[in-house]
Amino acid sequence: MACDSLAAKSAHWFMLRFPFAPMARTAVSFWRKRKRFFGSSSVRAASASITENFSPRPTALNGLSNPNTNPSAAPSKSCGSCSSPKPPAQTETETEMLSERMNESMGRFGFSTVGTHSAVKICRWTKQQLMGRAGCYKHTFYGIQSHRCMETTTSLACANRCVFCWRHHMHPVAKKFQWKVDDPRQLLEDALQTHLRLIKPLRGAKGVTPERFAEALAPRHCALSLVGEPIMYPRINEFVDLLHSKRLSTFLVTNGQHPAALAELSPITQLYVSVDAPNRDDLKKIDRPLFSDFWERLLVSCDVLKEKRQRTVLRLTLVKGWNDRDLEGYAKLVERSGADFVEVKGVMFCGGDERRQWGLGLQNTPQAWETRSFAEALCSALNLKGRSSAELSGRGAGGSQDAVLREDSGYGLACEHAHSNSCLIASNRFLVSATTQEEQGAAPDESIPKSTSQSFPSSPMQWHTWIDFDRFADVAGEGCEALQRLDAQAYAVQTPDWALLGSPLQGFDPSLDVERWKRLRDGRPARPPGSVESGSTAEIPKIMPALPNSKAAEDSEVTEGRKGGETLPHLSIHPVCFPLPVQGAHFQQHTP
Repeated sequence: MACDSLAAKSAHWFMLRFPFAPMARTAVSFWRKRKRFFGSSSVRAASASITENFSPRPTALNGLSNPNTNPSAAPSKSCGSCSSPKPPAQTETETEMLSERMNESMGRFGFSTVGTHSAVKICRWTKQQLMGRAGCYKHTFYGIQSHRCMETTTSLACANRCVFCWRHHMHPVAKKFQWKVDDPRQLLEDALQTHLRLIKPLRGAKGVTPERFAEALAPRHCALSLVGEPIMYPRINEFVDLLHSKRLSTFLVTNGQHPAALAELSPITQLYVSVDAPNRDDLKKIDRPLFSDFWERLLVSCDVLKEKRQRTVLRLTLVKGWNDRDLEGYAKLVERSGADFVEVKGVMFCGGDERRQWGLGLQNTPQAWETRSFAEALCSALNLKGRSSAELSGRGAGGSQDAVLREDSGYGLACEHAHSNSCLIASNRFLVSATTQEEQGAAPDESIPKSTSQSFPSSPMQWHTWIDFDRFADVAGEGCEALQRLDAQAYAVQTPDWALLGSPLQGFDPSLDVERWKRLRDGRPARPPGSVESGSTAEIPKIMPALPNSKAAEDSEVTEGRKGGETLPHLSIHPVCFPLPVQGAHFQQHTP
């Protein structure tokens, strides 16, 4: 390298002395390229990895192996609490994920980097509930305390570049984790310290009471959904086990592009897979994935999700005019995953020149009533598809229709959080009768707020979408094997009336600032006069108006599809509710 450097300096001196000599310019260009390529640390590391660690790649999960671990290592069958934590067998590297420029860019948007590949940020809803204003949709749907939630990620890198991502694409993209791996214990300690450092300046802010501030200094929940792909972190299982050892619940969101890592994941309090489109073409257009087999990876992730015993969720980000049409495609994915819940959330437009270039703007953000109408139509499509499949399988097995159509075979629209433009579709497995609850000896949960401006009439069926976090933490303390045996319904508790669909405040907690929410709600666009409220048998002309110059404008007519002798509703017609005795007068039984 000394000779190379001397030759490059000589050529550079000659070019300065004789700037018009073509040979000098050619020599300088050659030596610069040679030094840049062969002298880089990444090339030396790659060549060493190829010569020393070459081994044939085994197949796993239909050929989709975990790229974040050593290919020659067998997949782990237990989580970190079953044995002593061991660092992953992979090529060691000291290359850090974030450059100085990335750190500065993320800092300007409120991200506090932790270690070399992680970050923490105070969620908007954490501040809102700390000040007594409002809670997030997880507070309404599942009962978390928003001001006691830490939002973080263990890997800022992601394998997608979604067009609606509100992180402004500041983080790196990669198919696998190829950087320095931080120790999970140090990572968790630094994340908690950073979270508390961001919380402490809110002491004395308007609305912050000493009681809520003291609670915020003792987090109970960890949302691994900030940015990037958390399961790309090779030691994610150890990190999750450490969270559970501190009695912190876990809400982990993945994009469905790493099915092998998803299969090896330790039990999570609630596990999400993002489903941003119902078919291959739309998913490629919206998520812009790096993997060429992105659709197959999502399908395998749905298969893996079905094998999980903990609570599972499919998350749908509704982009008006982009992914709001193929209800049957969504229904197939939900049926394939067997998800306990389906979250439907309207996309929030956050500006940016890139989004404008893609044609994404404020007009692609659905209104709250449009998101709810889509959720109603999807719920009906799920139930009709489930009933058709059950009837076919029942006839083939010689069973009766009554035996096939069980109460837990469908889905219902359980909750709405209009403040964040979200709805929750829940499996009827979480629709528990009051008599069954009494027979099991379940005591009422004292942690559920009782304050509400209206109590719905008593019903034999009650939604249990909230989480018994103490129950989950107790079982997690018993070890990995006990947690793997824990069923999702074993730590579910009754949902309060104010959180149910049709509540007067549309999922807003009445113990918070109700007047402020009413002012915000009254300033939003209302349903157009041509539509009707949910529960009526009248037709809705169009629940999601077609956008100009879009594919939705071509198919804006009311369409119907036949499936198993039933009418499968598409987005443009009023949904048909599954006839079940459910909680609340807002659920009315009716037929098409």
